[in-house]
Amino acid sequence: MRIAINARLWQPRYMEGIGRHLVEVLKKLVVMRPDDQFLLIFDRQPQVDYQIAPHIDIIVAGPPARHPLLYNIWFDWQIPRILKQWRADIFWSPDNFCSLRTNCPTLLTVHDLAYMHYPGHLDRAHQRYYRNRMPGFLNRADRIAAVSEFTARDLLETTQVPANKISVVCNGAETKPASAIDIADFRNLHTAGRPYFVYVGSIHPRKNVTLLVQAYDQYRQNGGSPWPLILVGRSAWKTNDTQQAIEQALFKEDIRLTGYLPDDQTHKWLAAAGALVYVSLFEGFGMPVLEAMQAGVPVITSANSSMSEVGGKAVITVDPKNLTALALAMQTMSKDADQRGICIQKGLLQAKEYSWAKSAAAYSEILTELHNKKAPPFR
Repeated sequence: MRIAINARLWQPRYMEGIGRHLVEVLKKLVVMRPDDQFLLIFDRQPQVDYQIAPHIDIIVAGPPARHPLLYNIWFDWQIPRILKQWRADIFWSPDNFCSLRTNCPTLLTVHDLAYMHYPGHLDRAHQRYYRNRMPGFLNRADRIAAVSEFTARDLLETTQVPANKISVVCNGAETKPASAIDIADFRNLHTAGRPYFVYVGSIHPRKNVTLLVQAYDQYRQNGGSPWPLILVGRSAWKTNDTQQAIEQALFKEDIRLTGYLPDDQTHKWLAAAGALVYVSLFEGFGMPVLEAMQAGVPVITSANSSMSEVGGKAVITVDPKNLTALALAMQTMSKDADQRGICIQKGLLQAKEYSWAKSAAAYSEILTELHNKKAPPFR
């Protein structure tokens, strides 16, 4: 089988949830399917080691698809041309968008429908693009992989996609707990030996980092332990409110923005944390929750969308709009060693439900079903 893949988000400086989903699944998939040929389609020259297996080809086709006007050119003109030229059997697009101008069997991964629930968190151009194009993408795709049970339900409840078109293919993670010595060394180097709260992810309105900063300030004002708050991730868009909240915080000297960090450094910050605080307003999965549980780090997260699904009974959940509830949860996490221990043990068990190997196996099954169902269109 010849499997073409949209790889435009496999970029090292912006490697977040969707890009990592592609890379980790692909690493497993090429091992599971050694007789297939894979084509990675980039929209710019990749600064990555994509040659993870000998049966992978690559093509770079501009323009760089980072704006709605350029999305149309790339997906509806470049992709059909490449698929036909390469004689693809299947096209997998792992980033919510696909081409409307090819008859190649298409597998579309949908990570979330946040654009429907929080449209104001996007600029107008992207709002318009999602609103106008997503119904077509969902209709065009032959199969849709939803990254959580929540996202699958959301698709069924808010769109016209039939249930038999949707498969749940969850994210995975491969984070390991750090040793006590490594944790102590890391904290001594970066936080004067103190445990700390960590947030991992990009910073934009849906991630709710502004409220997290305000809740941290309230937590400290109410006598909370002097754990610093570390925000690990790039400033994406509409970050003025977050920056202002940090500047106005009474304990701003204990709030640190690291900016975007490579995976290895991000994992060190996560694995040495006293707790992850991830209270996004809406997620399709919430990979930091899973990564923290795998690393043996207790979690405070939102009691909504997919995060309570991923965390199960291992996490402390709060209403992500309730500042006081979050501040109280941080008090509990920092002062109740027994509760932290329970969260850690339950989290390690909960995390075993997810792996990239399971994800890749599910994708492999879908690819085989698509190939068997439809004759290759370009042969």
